[in-house]
Amino acid sequence: MSRKLLLSATALAAGILSAPAFAQDAGTTPQVQDQATDSAAQDQAEQAGNSEAIVVTGSRIRRPDLESASPVAVIDAQQIQSQGIVNTQDLLQKLPQIGIPGLSRTNSNFLTTGNGVATLNLRNLGDSRTLVLVNGRRFVPGVAGTSIVDVNNIPADFVERIDVVTGGASSIYGSDAIAGVVNYVLRTDLQGVVARAQYGITDKGDNPNYTASITAGTKFGADDRGSVIVNGTYSKDLGLLSRKRAISAEDCSAAGCGPQSYSSYPAQGRFQFYNGNAASTNAGGYASNLFTFNPDNSVVSGFPTGYGFNRNAVRRISTPVERYLAAGSAQYEFSPAATLFLEGTYAKTKSSSQIEALALDSYNDIGGFAAAGYSIDNPFIPAAIRQQIIARNSDGIASNDVTSIEFRRRQNEVFSRSNRNDRDTFRVAGGLRGDIAPKWSYEASAVYGQLKEVTSSQDINIQRYAQALDAVTDASGSIVCRDATARAAGCVPINLFGYDTASPAASAYVRSELPRQVNIKNTQFVANASVNGSLFALPYGDLQVAFGGEYRREKSSEDWDALTNAGLNSGNQTPDTVGSFNVKELFGEVDVPLLKGLPFVESLSIQGAARYSDYSTIGHVFSWNAGGEYSPFRGLRFRGNYAIANRAPNISELFSSASETFPSVTDPCDGTTAASSGTYAAACRAIPAVAAAVANGGTFQYTLADTSRASTASTAATATCPRKRARP
Repeated sequence: MSRKLLLSATALAAGILSAPAFAQDAGTTPQVQDQATDSAAQDQAEQAGNSEAIVVTGSRIRRPDLESASPVAVIDAQQIQSQGIVNTQDLLQKLPQIGIPGLSRTNSNFLTTGNGVATLNLRNLGDSRTLVLVNGRRFVPGVAGTSIVDVNNIPADFVERIDVVTGGASSIYGSDAIAGVVNYVLRTDLQGVVARAQYGITDKGDNPNYTASITAGTKFGADDRGSVIVNGTYSKDLGLLSRKRAISAEDCSAAGCGPQSYSSYPAQGRFQFYNGNAASTNAGGYASNLFTFNPDNSVVSGFPTGYGFNRNAVRRISTPVERYLAAGSAQYEFSPAATLFLEGTYAKTKSSSQIEALALDSYNDIGGFAAAGYSIDNPFIPAAIRQQIIARNSDGIASNDVTSIEFRRRQNEVFSRSNRNDRDTFRVAGGLRGDIAPKWSYEASAVYGQLKEVTSSQDINIQRYAQALDAVTDASGSIVCRDATARAAGCVPINLFGYDTASPAASAYVRSELPRQVNIKNTQFVANASVNGSLFALPYGDLQVAFGGEYRREKSSEDWDALTNAGLNSGNQTPDTVGSFNVKELFGEVDVPLLKGLPFVESLSIQGAARYSDYSTIGHVFSWNAGGEYSPFRGLRFRGNYAIANRAPNISELFSSASETFPSVTDPCDGTTAASSGTYAAACRAIPAVAAAVANGGTFQYTLADTSRASTASTAATATCPRKRARP
């Protein structure tokens, strides 16, 4: 969605400067700098006399220039601010290196958890194959059981630059860097105060968002050896309803958009006569085996086009996200050999989904707990329908008898499936760095991060629902639940025949006493130490190396409510997941200059890196890469790399138990007619249900409701077929 920034202002206080920010349309593609080829930037550094070695994200080796054997795209703070960026995901999505994210505001409305999370997907290889770092160090995962980082937690105004490295970088930074690395380099130097306030809407005049941010910093100590910088940010995106845009206002399918594509799970219900052999026929001259209701709750025979439910009228195409962010960093140089540094981040994120009320199917969702649907003696059955049942069951045609009424019905009065997400994330990193010799430096650091997330929504208790459906009239003429034990527990009969017929008391009874809820907790601890410098001099430069070790421990847990564990509510049966692992790693890197400053050889070098990992779960892993670069003259550079990269299985993949999910269904009999030919046509027509469908020129064809009923119980490695459940 393109945006126009209606108001954006930035001020630098402390008596230095006060000026409005230059605002661009956020649809503009960010300008990026490839560090491996930008000789102009190198010239500027040389002209300024800046020979200080820097660390390029594509390598741990410090260099006195802006060269890297890996392609590195850089987005700086000026580009972030000039485009009015609130969430860095929005800016990075404009880069050709970044693919469609697995999670964002615009694709997470239908998830049971993770609504509004913002992730990055380098080269479309998957979020779990993109490693996100902050100042070259890992950040606690924002999705349960994975390594995926939620970049909602990183305040845009606290970012000095973002480095994007493509290519297998597992040998440099470890597992999860299959597609590459996105490294957020935070600000460490500011004297004064910078404040920003912003309001924005789309060019359609909707989806408003608000942002306020303040960043302050100072230096202290002798010769300004110490510095502190802090940031506080508040942002709120109100989201966007599907009905606000013509392209998404109505349900669409292969048949087109409009009433013909609406869901067959309507608010007033879609009812069908059943007998012991499944659906009863229309033998005996009866008008239809189906019925529904008009807005005045009068009975309608059949299920005409236009009586379905337009789900897009209540859905969102962008979820609302509210963020409270605080970040800070401090450092103090005791001597060139010892600089103490500390950084911290805290983020509280609130988001929510909005989707249509539950589509309940009596046969698939409740049939395992009682006689499915309504029994024919239920007192809520409309008089016109009761008369038809009596006539059918007394006409002598057994195939036409009715023993129950099955239904599909939207649970609008009962509960909303929309959920609420609250996430608290904090991360603390600290350590010591410095120079231990003229050409040698070191860094030792430790990182601890934690995510706590609570996602909750209303739901129903399937057992109670079955009890509420089974109603009778007692001696006093009152309609009550048939089961005496259920009555004693407060059972209230539920009437689903028509619009808004479920009473508040009945709706309250069938809702679960506690919400459908999952509590997620991720923790991460990383200790890292590395040394880099010049091993010895070669004719055309120093042979440089970097080496070190890392220890990482991660734990993740998903704790679902008891009804979800047991499969007794409307959603999939989902077990809890708890798992942890640790890994010990050794790594090394080398850069060998071969030639430099010769005719047609501006520079020529080779590089290599290796990492040995010992996982507590899978054992030993070895990653490596080798490559080189050749520049015949300034402004042109050729690079090549070959890498063996590894991604260790994450906690979810290793420790998840079997849970229900919805598979993709392909049936070779789908679309069969009496005239169909081919390998399976004859075998399909031999199936009674298919033969009945193709009789008299018909077609055996699956509907959306049919395919969405299928479910499996699956883990990462296995799949089996259990009993339910439909969710169109």
